[in-house]
Amino acid sequence: MIGNDNRVRLCDFGISIKVKSSSLQTNTGTDVFKAPEVYSKNYDQKCDIWSLGCLLYNMVTADYAFDFTDGMG
Repeated sequence: MIGNDNRVRLCDFGISIKVKSSSLQTNTGTDVFKAPEVYSKNYDQKCDIWSLGCLLYNMVTADYAFDFTDGMG
């Protein structure tokens, strides 16, 4: 999806909303792509880079970068 400012945006359309502030108040998203900092509510732009890296890894290898069976999510 390309916004008015010509930046490409990726999102999980199952939870997509238009955000009016710079920070989200809820913990939503696909657990296998979340940065560990999201679980401790220490979210910043670095978490988005982490998620993008996990997504790209998944697209290239058709596998997840990490095993999430330890109950983090």
